Amino acid sequence: MKIKNISVKPICIGDVSLLPGETAQVETVYADAVAFYISMGYVQEVAEKKTRGKAKAPDTEPNTVAEEAAEDES
Repeated sequence: MKIKNISVKPICIGDVSLLPGETAQVETVYADAVAFYISMGYVQEVAEKKTRGKAKAPDTEPNTVAEEAAEDES
């Protein structure tokens, strides 16, 4: 999970040290500690932005079959 330190003091969770304003990835093993820090108002969970993937190119096979069928009708 990704968290951000919103307090004015450094915070350590597992192997991760967060200075104020920093964001870092924390292992899910530390979910209880993260929940505690969230309840205290020291950190907040950062929702990861969904990135748009490149649109897949449509398969050319269906179009090719349709074009061949149109040529046969002519």
